Amino acid sequence: EIDPTGCGDVFLAALTAATVRGTDLQSAAQMAGRAAASNCLITGIDELHRLAP
Repeated sequence: EIDPTGCGDVFLAALTAATVRGTDLQSAAQMAGRAAASNCLITGIDELHRLAP
């Protein structure tokens, strides 16, 4: 099941974090897209640990 809840929030947070760290905009957007896509793989907050490095 794909759950897109919060994907926009994750994208914006990751994009902001990457640009604040000095990452160029294109790379930051790619990183943010991957983070948002990863967010779709879990349902709810019970499985957040699966995304931890």
